Amino acid sequence: MMKTMLRNTFILAFFCTSGFGQTFSVPEDFHEKANAYLDAVSRVGIFSGNVLIAHGHDVLLEESVGYASRRLGVPNTSDTRFRLGSITKSFTAIGILQLMEQGELTLDDPLSHWFPDFPFADQILIRHLLSHSSGLKRDIRFPDKSERYSMEELITLAHVDSLLYTPGSRSTYSNCGYIFLQSILETESGMPYEDYLITHILQPLQLRGMGLEMAHFPPARLADGYAAGANPEGTYDIQEVYLESHGYPEAVGALFGTARELWQFTRHIGDAQLLSAATWEQALSPQVEQEYGYQWGFGFNVYESNGLLVYNHNDRTTGFRGGYFYYPEQEITMVVLANNSFAERDRMVDAFERMLTGKRYYQPEAPQAIELPAEKKQAYVGTYDTGEFTFSITERNGQLYLASHGDPPSRIHAYAEDAFFCEYFDLKLAFERKRDVVTAVEWRYQNRPTQAKKVE
Repeated sequence: MMKTMLRNTFILAFFCTSGFGQTFSVPEDFHEKANAYLDAVSRVGIFSGNVLIAHGHDVLLEESVGYASRRLGVPNTSDTRFRLGSITKSFTAIGILQLMEQGELTLDDPLSHWFPDFPFADQILIRHLLSHSSGLKRDIRFPDKSERYSMEELITLAHVDSLLYTPGSRSTYSNCGYIFLQSILETESGMPYEDYLITHILQPLQLRGMGLEMAHFPPARLADGYAAGANPEGTYDIQEVYLESHGYPEAVGALFGTARELWQFTRHIGDAQLLSAATWEQALSPQVEQEYGYQWGFGFNVYESNGLLVYNHNDRTTGFRGGYFYYPEQEITMVVLANNSFAERDRMVDAFERMLTGKRYYQPEAPQAIELPAEKKQAYVGTYDTGEFTFSITERNGQLYLASHGDPPSRIHAYAEDAFFCEYFDLKLAFERKRDVVTAVEWRYQNRPTQAKKVE
């Protein structure tokens, strides 16, 4: 049912996009609300990067938040490049579909046509690789993550003794599947993957600032990537992370670019300059009917969110997290690119969607910290139990720290009497007292309250 519904929706969206775009009205207060929201998530510390939201040819919001390099004090700007990771797969899929239209291959060609000795290759078709329905494992365990592996070595590492399921019966994300697609693309086109990408996709769309990153040779204006970690004192901190090697070949996730370039790419989804209408219909239709989880077409995730049809691909790679979200019926594009791997991408996109559709949304708050006398801080030190998990509050060098869920301790700051917030997390604590003694606390994470008793 879901597959049929989304396929029919695609046909309507594809042939009527301009009409929908003209009739959809962006709320007058959208820019103000979106700006305020982005400022809030920035101050809480859960996002650093670039956001671009556009309606047709018009940019509604284009903002840069945080630092491209914290070490050098260089801020993110509209020209900052980001690793696009698995977004590369949308481009890879387009390349394979172009070769199909040229008669170089068919969607029903088995993997055994190119890899006769690979296990189960006669059961796995091109369409299964494109739609993550091959039954292959998700990832490879690389013996050395700093090495660059040959295609032959990668195929060997992708070896499986059994499939996760019968090809075409389910859909589960597989980086391994796109290893084979790069090899097939290079074989059938007679070109290295990078040359094909530039010649047949990037140059025709005038995306000249996009490219493929080589490990240890980052392009100009590429942001540094960051992840959560622990500093030398053992407390929670944001740390720069480095790309030693992609491990996987380029087609799996080596693309880089800016938010504006990714927006320009989305404007060509459904464009005859890349693929015919019939091929786009297949690419943007779920290939496996699933009640839950991603609904994969060929290189594109197709789903509904807040009543809106969305074409999307996300990425999460070393120090980066992002995605593009194209709403064909409204001609809206959202691009969220973060140079921190813990960015709250999905929550942000949900909030922006709700602003556009007039629904209520939650906006985090970053209160102003106040200083407490040292003797007052000791009242909060102890262990607390919610019934589902425990957490502790400790004091060191006059600063309070919260430790939970196995993470390094994070600093908490008072902003009112018996009220604290946690650095880098959308978390507030409201302590309760009996006879002036702290006995309990309300743990409010992402505005969802949980009660905890002080047990030690």
